[in-house]
Amino acid sequence: MARYEVWTHGADTVVEFPTRATEIRHAGFGTQVRQPAGSTNWFHFALPAITVIDGRATAVREIRLRATANENARIDILHFRIDGRPLSFARNVSFTDRTVNEAIQIADTPAVGGLVLSVHATFLDGSTLGSVVFQGAGVVLLT
Repeated sequence: MARYEVWTHGADTVVEFPTRATEIRHAGFGTQVRQPAGSTNWFHFALPAITVIDGRATAVREIRLRATANENARIDILHFRIDGRPLSFARNVSFTDRTVNEAIQIADTPAVGGLVLSVHATFLDGSTLGSVVFQGAGVVLLT
């Protein structure tokens, strides 16, 4: 069984509700979003969807996220979907005031179409605006 890790850069992050943000900056380091306290947002990553490698179907084994949340932002929900179907994976998390480099194992799921990782963040009270920076997202595929 071969293992392949594929990524998308954080600069490609899609902000679901851009009018909620005070600042959205896409740059070489990724995407930075600043929002006022008491607001939330969803962030979406279209992941490389390699469905066949060397004539063999692939399966998603792991989801990867690299991000940073300051002390006034909390990454709190991760959703993963394949080809617009119902959720393949959902997890509540709590990432605040830290760098995130998560590798989340899931049951082998056939990669039969487009892949998306959706990340929810809540912006908290504090003297500075809540800020998240998305550096990248990826998946581990098996054949």
